[in-house]
Amino acid sequence: MSKTYVKLGTKVRDAVSGVEGIATARTTYWPTGRVRVMIEGPAREGKPSEIWFDEDRLQLSEPPNVELISIIRTTDAESGTTGMA
Repeated sequence: MSKTYVKLGTKVRDAVSGVEGIATARTTYWPTGRVRVMIEGPAREGKPSEIWFDEDRLQLSEPPNVELISIIRTTDAESGTTGMA
C-alpha cells in the first residue's frame, strides 16, 4: 500500500472546521494506523494555536513549495513487523 504525504511545513486547511495553519507534527496511532497531524495557526488571545486533525481531513490551502514524498508500508517477512520505507 502506498500513500503520498506532504512534508511538514506545508500550509493546510481542515476541510471540516476551516482551520488553517502550518503542518508541524505527525503521529500514527498504533494499532489502528490512524494518522493525525498538528496544525499551528496564528496565536489567539496571546496563546499559541496548536490543534491535531485526522490527516485525511486536511487539504492544501496554497500550492506547496515542498517536494512530495512517497511512503510505502511494508511488512518484515521474519518478524511480521509493519513499518514504512
